[in-house]
Amino acid sequence: MTVIRRRTLLWRWPLVTFIVFALFWGIWYFVAGSVPATESVKLTITESWTLPFAVSRWWDLLIFAGLALILLPRFRWRISASSGDRNMTLGSD
Repeated sequence: MTVIRRRTLLWRWPLVTFIVFALFWGIWYFVAGSVPATESVKLTITESWTLPFAVSRWWDLLIFAGLALILLPRFRWRISASSGDRNMTLGSD
């Protein structure tokens, strides 16, 4: 895989993730008038962490795009020469 092709694939999914979440929360904002904020994180039925400040759901844009950028290099696609099937494997080139 060439360097340019690898960079293209590496940045494609974080960009798609960013756009999907931006569209979702943008439509939510125009319909509901505001985007919800998270003030606590529920860990179990009885236990939850209270955050010192409310975190807007707009941060989902950066968080999930960043996760995609971090996790994508860990996976690679292998195309079987005999059947043409694509198999996802863990590792690097």
